[in-house]
Amino acid sequence: MTKKILLSFLLISFLSCTKNNIVGQWQGESATVNGVEINANFANILMDLGANGAYQYKATDNYIERGMYRIDGKFFITIDTLNKKLDKMVEIEKLSSDHLVLKMKNLRNEIELLTLKKL
Repeated sequence: MTKKILLSFLLISFLSCTKNNIVGQWQGESATVNGVEINANFANILMDLGANGAYQYKATDNYIERGMYRIDGKFFITIDTLNKKLDKMVEIEKLSSDHLVLKMKNLRNEIELLTLKKL
């Protein structure tokens, strides 16, 4: 019984730390497709993640998303209310106090990693 309580406490602590670390303003730093670095300027990719679960995402081609986000285990899930899009789910490959790496598959089924740095 004590092991179950300790495990539950550790899981809640991990999820809480993940949510706290992800809150803030993020800027694109680099990206890869199937492990190959993409040569581009990612500084125009901006993501603002609020403590209240609100987010805004701006990409290099003037694309904007805005809505709500949540963390479910190792997944980052967004609901884009601005463009009325379905939920998107990407994997959190890495999260530290200053870097976030998101892992996703593109339409060609290639693995893409987007690395963002905290501003």
